[in-house]
Amino acid sequence: MAVARSRSADTLDEVLDGHVDPGVLRQIAVDPLRHGLADLLVDRFADVRSWELELLRTKYKPSRKLTAYYRIAGGASAGGDGSAHRHLAVSWSAHPPPESRITALVSPADPAMPQLRRLTQRGHLVELLEALTGRTVASANRVRISTIRYRPGQRHVLVALLDDGQRVYVKTDRDDSGARAVPVAGLLSETLSGRCPGARVAEPVGYAADDSASLWWNAAGEPLSRFLTHQATGSPRALERAGRVLRALHDSPAVTGPHPALDGIGEQTAQLEATSTLRAGEHIVALLPAVGRTYVAMVSAVVERLDRMPAEAVTFGHGDFKCDNLLVHDGQVRVLDLDRSCWAEPALDLGKFLADLRWWCPLGNDADARSTAFSAGYGTCDPARWVRAELLAVLFQLKLAARRCAVHDTHWEALVRRRVAAATAALRETGDV
Repeated sequence: MAVARSRSADTLDEVLDGHVDPGVLRQIAVDPLRHGLADLLVDRFADVRSWELELLRTKYKPSRKLTAYYRIAGGASAGGDGSAHRHLAVSWSAHPPPESRITALVSPADPAMPQLRRLTQRGHLVELLEALTGRTVASANRVRISTIRYRPGQRHVLVALLDDGQRVYVKTDRDDSGARAVPVAGLLSETLSGRCPGARVAEPVGYAADDSASLWWNAAGEPLSRFLTHQATGSPRALERAGRVLRALHDSPAVTGPHPALDGIGEQTAQLEATSTLRAGEHIVALLPAVGRTYVAMVSAVVERLDRMPAEAVTFGHGDFKCDNLLVHDGQVRVLDLDRSCWAEPALDLGKFLADLRWWCPLGNDADARSTAFSAGYGTCDPARWVRAELLAVLFQLKLAARRCAVHDTHWEALVRRRVAAATAALRETGDV
């Protein structure tokens, strides 16, 4: 869906090119109905001007486009198929043909991933569950489906509340990662049960090839990120367990040799991570040039130091080992989100987790003590692994500053400066002044 060029099109071009104060960019994302969206959708949704939109996420690509994602809390919120709310994705493109300046999709529409519409239908989802489990699991008319993530052309996550109170998570993405994640979960279940008592992986319902979707049973517990915030006294024990879990993954013979479950996973390297970090920070370079120059210089400094050090041989890596992907419950740790499993040097997982810990610990708080608890659980290894991990943590800190500091936040500039400064300090502590 698209709308013609508006009177403010020239200003919009300037905003999207990064030549206007970020505050104007925020105005567009915060109030999309006044910036072309209402005109775009009024023929399809008569009540569009009364919609209450909850802004969930923004993504700005200088000289290309601004994309914003919303939950529709009013008007067309009811999905009519068992869903509690509908979601909306809107993009404003820089210098496009007039007929495609603004595009919008309302869930469950996604031309690139048409299976999403089927997955949001209660009857179809129950059929999938019964086919994968071999038993009756729910009454279709009592299933409640909610959208957790709606990213047209990229990734979608749904949660279905069954009539017995159980929850099932449904994930589908453009990379078809579920086809790899489900068998990897089965392999890791055996690995962790023998090498790391008290640790488990997310339990898959199975993989539905026709829908390119993986289905997962809900697990009890709360994310480690929340646990660290509210359960300070139990943090060291939880972090030690997290360290033991990661070491078991890195060291297990079951995931270091040929295995059908590992045939599809790729490889990640420090160089690829550096390239990804630069790409993530493009909007910082455009909107905050001085901070952007520091950002780019730091990436170069980290890469230069890593290039002078030999990397370890690759082993199995989680690929997204962070606090939100670890659930803590009754002394146990549950490992989630195996979609990015890969072959990689161990320092990549370690660096990502260290950076995530620093994110969740308020500046000046006990990040060092928590890192120490995590490393104690991980155990002894070649000291060079930790040296590389600390350097890689700087890359991940920069990427978090780019991705988790929302452009639509009124404090975005200050938050980015603070996070980039924290990464600068971390790099200085590694000895690279």
